[in-house]
Amino acid sequence: MAFPPPEQVELLYNVPEWSAEPPYHYRLEVIKSGVIIEEVPIHSKGHFLMGRNTNVCDICAEHPSISRQHCVVQHKADGEVFLYDLGSTHGTFIMKNRLRPRAYARLCVGDVVRLGQSQRMYVLQSDDEIPEVNIAEEKRKQKERVKERDEALLRRRLVEEEKKEEKRRVLRENVTWGFDEDASSDSDSEEEGGND
Repeated sequence: MAFPPPEQVELLYNVPEWSAEPPYHYRLEVIKSGVIIEEVPIHSKGHFLMGRNTNVCDICAEHPSISRQHCVVQHKADGEVFLYDLGSTHGTFIMKNRLRPRAYARLCVGDVVRLGQSQRMYVLQSDDEIPEVNIAEEKRKQKERVKERDEALLRRRLVEEEKKEEKRRVLRENVTWGFDEDASSDSDSEEEGGND
């Protein structure tokens, strides 16, 4: 008896152009109940998918609060590491801070990651000498990007509101509710009646 082929799973992540294998030997230490139970190397390719789906995920976890495709560890060629939540139901956390869905968050060596409500923790580690990033400068740049995005969104909303208001104004000017027609036919009747 032949078995049906496995289901094709649609990936929820589009790999960015800047994705690259990192120059450093990163790994995730998997900690459960305060004990390192596993070390997972994450330096052989540009990104690693985490979640419950064993058919597509590079790093699998079985906790029910973890989504099938939960998040992605994403590398850049310069050695920067990011975590990207794929819109998971129960969230992805770095140092107890919940990530915004579908946004890249910087991940530094020593950061603790938690998926959903699982007590299992993943700590980013490397034995390589990694140049320190100016965190204050990174935060300033990130705030600038958020501010620019918010301003662009506000401008777009204002333009849309102006267009809607213009449409409403044009409609108000062109709507007669039939009063013009009634008025002209009433005045015609009065004129006809006055000639009798």
